[in-house]
Amino acid sequence: MARIIDPTSKLARARGLSPDTSNSTLSEILKVQDADESELYEAMDWLSQRQAEIEQSIAAKHLCEGGLIIYDFTSTYEEGTTCTLAQYGYSRDKKKGKLPIIFGLLCNAAGDPIAVEFVEGNVNDAKILSLSLEKVRFIMAQAHRVRSHVFLCLLAYDVEWQMRQRLAPLLFEEEDWLEPFEPTEVVLPNKSQTPAKRKASTQRTSENFPVQSFRTLLTNLATITKNRVQPKLGRVSVSFDKLTIPNPLQHKAFDLLEVALTL
Repeated sequence: MARIIDPTSKLARARGLSPDTSNSTLSEILKVQDADESELYEAMDWLSQRQAEIEQSIAAKHLCEGGLIIYDFTSTYEEGTTCTLAQYGYSRDKKKGKLPIIFGLLCNAAGDPIAVEFVEGNVNDAKILSLSLEKVRFIMAQAHRVRSHVFLCLLAYDVEWQMRQRLAPLLFEEEDWLEPFEPTEVVLPNKSQTPAKRKASTQRTSENFPVQSFRTLLTNLATITKNRVQPKLGRVSVSFDKLTIPNPLQHKAFDLLEVALTL
């Protein structure tokens, strides 16, 4: 959830969870106010050990027999020299002297992320495709913290993908982009005036809300705050929490997400 709300380092995330420096109610809701960066790394280790099991669950949800799968790979690079996956090779980022790491993403036809795997940075592209065709999944050396971090990103991407589907009526995106199509259709039918084009031209949704990007909509939702109210009633001091009242756009977003806004 933190990866979607505000992607940052584990140290910065730990500070964002602390009651003294928190910037959201996330830690309070999840009851992790005392979590430090070491515990976040331990959680990543726990996640890494369960990657295969989690990916199988995601595949069961998003893949069907005979369905189309989409695969592509890219690379990033390491600033240090300690990761065993980082090896000198072709740098797609054009970073000379840096050690690349290659990873591939597997999706279904709609683009839902299913699995992510890694190979060492000095493996050539032909061999990567050969490995993926033979096993659909990679076989590689362990570098668990890097692996678990990218796997965590995939899980966040999966949640964001589901959110984008539900929030599409409020976003600069097509609202029927996930309609099923036959794999034999090489070229999709041309739609001269799609919902996304109409929203882009009018800057308004069909319900006359201002159109948002996914990131600006999250920023808008973040303006809802929980305030501690402590009125003075003579010698009696009573405190209680109160949420700011959502505006119509925020109400619509929570309705689309089927989320109840409660303390």
